[in-house]
Amino acid sequence: MSVICRTDKGWVISHYDYTKKIYTNVVSRSGDVELAYNKNLFHILTPLMRDQEARNFIKSLSEKEFVISQEIKMKKRSRSASFDHEISIIQSALKELVEIAQNRGYFSFKPTNVHYEENNSLARSTSELYNGESFASEINFSGGNSSTSPIVVKTFGRDYVIPPLCSFVCCDIGNINTELSGKTFDFILLDPPWWNKFIRRKKAKHSGKGAPSHPLCSACSIDSKTGRFLPD
Repeated sequence: MSVICRTDKGWVISHYDYTKKIYTNVVSRSGDVELAYNKNLFHILTPLMRDQEARNFIKSLSEKEFVISQEIKMKKRSRSASFDHEISIIQSALKELVEIAQNRGYFSFKPTNVHYEENNSLARSTSELYNGESFASEINFSGGNSSTSPIVVKTFGRDYVIPPLCSFVCCDIGNINTELSGKTFDFILLDPPWWNKFIRRKKAKHSGKGAPSHPLCSACSIDSKTGRFLPD
């Protein structure tokens, strides 16, 4: 990723900046080209909310309080003191990171009521264009790019851009131990499936079977010392 700033607490990164850097001089059948993501996808100006929540938030601003209406009332659970302490540590680290980024010119945008009312409509409408782009069925395949330049390849009848010096595996998370058994990595980022009913219903209209609800700890076995995936 493109690191904007860093502290001992963490990094602030820009996914868009990173892709702009690596997808220059992309080798394709028609010659070298320069590619970039549709920047409208990154036009996120306010926190993620449903439209009704955004309207309620605008209304609450005049009352000097932040209240988001909930369609489903959930029972409030008590939290332990140790859990509150962990949250405090995370909030403190986040505050420090944001302040450093703001001093460098980032996160300076201040949304207005109009922006809250629009509720990131440009990014949301742009994302709708790509809802049907995922595979409609489970497909297992792997590949990579050992060259120092990004390349365009055709797979299953469609063009894909592969970054330089990388490899990838496309498989069900439940089979990841088998697919990656014995492989070693310098850095492992785990992004487990988010089992959200609203998101699941929305995606189901456009993309076949959703991500399975696998407990991550049982789906992946990783040696913490070597960074190696262990077989089942």
